[in-house]
Amino acid sequence: MPTEIAPTGRFFHIGCPKTGTTTVQQVWRDDPRIELNKFSRTFNTDLWYRIPHHPDEGGGSSPGRIVVQSDENIVSGLPPFSGFFTSIRRIRKVHPDAHVYLTIREQRSFLVSGYRHQVIHTAHAWPDLASFLDSERGRGYVAMAEYGSIVEELVHTFGSDRVHVLPMELLRADFDAYFARLYAPMGLKPPTDLRPFAANRGPDDTYVRLKAALNRALPH
Repeated sequence: MPTEIAPTGRFFHIGCPKTGTTTVQQVWRDDPRIELNKFSRTFNTDLWYRIPHHPDEGGGSSPGRIVVQSDENIVSGLPPFSGFFTSIRRIRKVHPDAHVYLTIREQRSFLVSGYRHQVIHTAHAWPDLASFLDSERGRGYVAMAEYGSIVEELVHTFGSDRVHVLPMELLRADFDAYFARLYAPMGLKPPTDLRPFAANRGPDDTYVRLKAALNRALPH
């Protein structure tokens, strides 16, 4: 049994999307010390108004486990989500002692990945990255890529000791160091059997090009 003791407060992984979030979530899901709650949407959708007392996020159904809510769309302002500033104010109201994880990647790489994701998962007919970035969805990704502004607001809301930023480049370069940094605020060490892997890899370039051409050919 682990002897580590976690700090007080709940843990929130708020995004950004396409920054290794699925890999992080899979590690937490498989760790018996962690109770992972994904996509409850209480803080970042209109569920906030439909749940009268805003119950303790993450369930807390297993005493002794650390509760983590992981939803990369908490940082998103794209419909149907409530937007970053609204969502973190709601978290602060219910959990003023929350720890917040922000996963990021180099901005251009992030925007390209967002474009590819939207091409694959929607029927929008953007001819290129520039057209995507000039659209409503693209501008939403640009807003998420303003990491400095996001971190500044998080630090103002929760304090610098409770905001933890992890770049995807570290995940790729040094898997063990990344997860040591991820687990440290919890007062834990990563699972001893953890081995490098990558979950939810994006599609190859050929598939993206074919899907983009199909989107343009279909009537809208």
